[in-house]
Formats: sequence, structure tokens, C-alpha cells
Amino acid sequence: MTEQVKKLMKTLNISEQEAMEILNADKEIDRGAKLYSLDKEAEKESKKARQGDRKKPMVCKFDSSKKTKPANESKSNIVSNVVSTLEQMGATEINLTNPEREFTFKMGDVKYKFVLSVPRS
Repeated sequence: MTEQVKKLMKTLNISEQEAMEILNADKEIDRGAKLYSLDKEAEKESKKARQGDRKKPMVCKFDSSKKTKPANESKSNIVSNVVSTLEQMGATEINLTNPEREFTFKMGDVKYKFVLSVPRS
């Protein structure tokens, strides 16, 4: 007698033969066999019960047109000073992507990207 049979016998208070029948029926169901048939309405309900109810994702509409970030003059000054220094060093193709934050440039044959960030403290 296996552990599953003993457990079924104890929890369901059934005989060994009934426990074996339950396990065999479970194996058949796992293989895809239909041990009993349902009418159409019961089949619909069964299918509905097996499918998870999915809620539609919540769509948030944020109005970002009203929000504007205050300009950070110190970052702009740092970026402009670095750009002017790089120009003096011979950098070419300087492209300001964001005047307060990042730019790209070429020094010789190598392209670089400079990103200035202020970490939170």
C-alpha cells in the first residue's frame, strides 16, 4: 500500500479499493480521458470555471502638459563648460541631446557619450 492510498483512506474514510479507484481515475483524467460526460450548459460552466477572470488593465491618463521641471542652471553651466573644454581639446561632432544632461562627441575616430546625473541623497 502506497502513502497516497493510506492518506486517501485516512482523510476520506474509505476502503483501500475505493482509494485505488480514485487514484486510477485521477491518472486517467491527467491523461485527458473523460470519465463522464456533461451536458452543454454544464460544459460551459466547467470551461468558465477553469479560465481565470482577467481584469482589464487600468489605463491612467496623466496630464503631463501642466508639469514642467524647473531648469537646473548649475547642470547647464557644467555641461556648457565641459563642451567648451572638449572643443579646445579638438572634439568634433558635438551634439547636445539634452542641454542639462547629455551630449555626444567624437574625439579622433572614437564616439563618446557624456551623461550628467545628480544622484539622490
